Amino acid sequence: MKTLYIVRGVPGSGKSTWVRNNLHIKPFEADDFFMRDGVYRYIPDMVPRAHEFCKRRCENAMKEGQEIIAVANTFTRKWEYSKYIELAEEYGYEIVIHVCKGNYQNIHNVPDDVITKMRERFEY
Repeated sequence: MKTLYIVRGVPGSGKSTWVRNNLHIKPFEADDFFMRDGVYRYIPDMVPRAHEFCKRRCENAMKEGQEIIAVANTFTRKWEYSKYIELAEEYGYEIVIHVCKGNYQNIHNVPDDVITKMRERFEY
């Protein structure tokens, strides 16, 4: 059975760690778009392109028939991962949604007030 894991949570909740520790793969993440020569360089205006990049990589893995795929982004609102649901249905993937609620230091230095706002709007 092919499975798509949609892993959600605010920055520092343990999304990437959960995928690595439980699925033993590297998740697709919008943050990968901002990595240049091993350095994270966040550019707010590029966020839509980063999410399109992530979705395209996920779809390519589905086209290749990869059995286990994980996408780990904040996905604070349900509509934000709806395109992944559509892809999973199109390519015949079972969907598992996992919400991470850990409280670790976020690796991209997202300000606390931004994380608080994300928690407040998080849809379960």
